[in-house]
Amino acid sequence: MDYRTKFCSLHRNTVALNETPKFGMIKIGWGEGAVGNECSRFSYWTVKKECKVTFAGSAHFARGVSLRADDGGQIVFGKNFTANQNFFCASNTVITFGDNVLAGWNIHIRDGDGHLIFDQKNCVINTNRPISVGSKVWIGSYGTILKGAAVPDNSVVALGSIVTKSFSESNIIIGGIPAVMIKKNVHWEK
Repeated sequence: MDYRTKFCSLHRNTVALNETPKFGMIKIGWGEGAVGNECSRFSYWTVKKECKVTFAGSAHFARGVSLRADDGGQIVFGKNFTANQNFFCASNTVITFGDNVLAGWNIHIRDGDGHLIFDQKNCVINTNRPISVGSKVWIGSYGTILKGAAVPDNSVVALGSIVTKSFSESNIIIGGIPAVMIKKNVHWEK
């Protein structure tokens, strides 16, 4: 853990490792990430008492990561997760990442809106919804994945895209605002 990592709220049993811990298994705030991208000097983690962050294996977060779990939120990282600078992930429900996920710089993933919005009858109209990111997914820089979205296995989220819905077909490129499937039958390599 880099000395610039700040744990704003972290409690017993809120972080779980599903593998025997090894030195350097989880790296937070280490490395400059991509050259030429401005990043926050600090990383921030907030995991409230009723929340959980789970690691199935190794994970590497460059500087500027911000993880937040509130209101019972859970964030589950698969094996070999890598996030570049300024990775932001906030959960109020459940956000899951499969194995071998690569996140570019300035990624935003949120399963809620941060504040409640009510209609005239005082009913909440913006409910939180889970997010699922499959295995071997590359999320291009400046990508945003919002509540209720699902990115299937072996897929790519194009640079600057905003994913607002679920996709089911694997091996696709998703791109645009809002994101749509733009190419089928693809694969990518790190």
